[in-house]
Amino acid sequence: MLRVVVANMAAYDEFYKRLISITPLRNVVSRFAMERIKATTALPFPDQVEQPPANPASRRPPRFDGARR
Repeated sequence: MLRVVVANMAAYDEFYKRLISITPLRNVVSRFAMERIKATTALPFPDQVEQPPANPASRRPPRFDGARR
């Protein structure tokens, strides 16, 4: 996966044409953000990750939708 930041669509088109000229690709999917929503890409350190409850009976299955408990 590549994250490409360009000034405009013409710059992306130039990047894309250069990319496909140097490497064979089977499938290309592009998604565009019109404005920056979040700039961080770092994952939390292990001591920042929410710890499961100590009581096994009160454990819930993990949530993967990004919602906080």
